[in-house]
Amino acid sequence: MRCQKCGNELSQGSVYCGKCGSKVEEPVVEASVSSSETSAFSPVQEVAPAPQSVAQPVQAPVGYAPAQAQNVSNPYARPEAGVSYTAHSQTPHQGQPPMPVQRGCLGAAFHDIISSPGWIKRVLLLMVMKCVPILSFYASGYNVQWGAQAARGSNAPLPKGVFDRKTFLTGLFMALLTTLLNIANVWMFALNFIPFIGFILMFVINLFAGAFYSLAVMRMAVYKALGQAFELSEIFRAYKKRIGSLLAAACVPAIIVNVVFVLVLVLILLIMAAVSFAGSSMAYGYPGYSGFGAMSMFSYDPVGAVLGIISALGVMFFVIGALFFFFNGLAEIWSMRAVGLWVARFAPEWAEEAKDSKGSLS
Repeated sequence: MRCQKCGNELSQGSVYCGKCGSKVEEPVVEASVSSSETSAFSPVQEVAPAPQSVAQPVQAPVGYAPAQAQNVSNPYARPEAGVSYTAHSQTPHQGQPPMPVQRGCLGAAFHDIISSPGWIKRVLLLMVMKCVPILSFYASGYNVQWGAQAARGSNAPLPKGVFDRKTFLTGLFMALLTTLLNIANVWMFALNFIPFIGFILMFVINLFAGAFYSLAVMRMAVYKALGQAFELSEIFRAYKKRIGSLLAAACVPAIIVNVVFVLVLVLILLIMAAVSFAGSSMAYGYPGYSGFGAMSMFSYDPVGAVLGIISALGVMFFVIGALFFFFNGLAEIWSMRAVGLWVARFAPEWAEEAKDSKGSLS
């Protein structure tokens, strides 16, 4: 070993150089290990496995909302906020089913009617029963009860032959509520003295009152108790939720059916006028025909002429009344089913609260 400063030869174990007196420092020997030795003696490193590819979920296009699970207990329940039933402007991915479109209350009710087996025969029977005083209670009760089934979440078709005590009482209580509504609306006759605006006000008030009345009847049927129809605060709380949809469900069927009724009535009157005119024209050629028609009858038999006119008017008014109740039988079953669907969507708590109720209609 030599001194690092002067190069003098040093003995083994020397601390200072004997020539220059410098302190002896042991040199740092860097062990150079070959790459072959390193690979031979170094520990084996574990090779990490290659990452596996994970399938990424396919994102739905813009404008689509996730599908909502159907409420099995109430298929007519209102969808939760934020869930859309319609696809807007995007095309779905290949293999993705289109979003279902939920019908409105009116459309769903009409679809329930025409999709029922033998619906034409049953609806015609109900319309005929509406023309008979006592049987009309059964018909009205049948219509309300079928609407109440929709309010409870049932999508059953038109039932067959359900005319029992419960159906009769439901129709009877509905007639009672109708009478009370008519008594409450007596004051509206004063609106007839207001030109033009009075008629519009009376029409609008009748629309809103009719919707409230239909909701009260449906609450009575759902809870199976007449007293529930007078829970005005609860009815009004539900009434405010979607009043536009309720107005359509309760009033539009009656408006449509009454327009058809008026058209049929006008057609009947035109046919009667044509027949009367043809009879007068044929009688004009007979000898002894005075040419004054009914005036000649008064001259020969005034009492018989008056009785004949009264009889003819009585028959005409009877036919008109029968046709009115006949057509309104269709409006009633349609509107009651639509109101029941409205309750299932916007007031489903009624059916939950009424499950254990034992009312006068049970």
